[in-house]
Amino acid sequence: MKAVIDRFEGDIAVIVLESGEIIHVPRQQLPSGGFEGCHVQVVFDDDQSIQSIQLDQTTTENAHKRIQEKLERLRRNEHLKED
Repeated sequence: MKAVIDRFEGDIAVIVLESGEIIHVPRQQLPSGGFEGCHVQVVFDDDQSIQSIQLDQTTTENAHKRIQEKLERLRRNEHLKED
């Protein structure tokens, strides 16, 4: 299931699933390189325990690019122009 690492609370990662559900995962269960705003794939087993969490590098990079483009438009005041 697609998800995003929302934040860290000490050694706990707060992850928002695409369904909107929030789960709390020990930081050590995350793959190396996981950070706030990072997109991940969470795989659950039959009893809904987390089987694995994998980084979704492509989705994370695309989201980062989209945010950077929006920030650039804001800096140039293009958000005030009508299309």
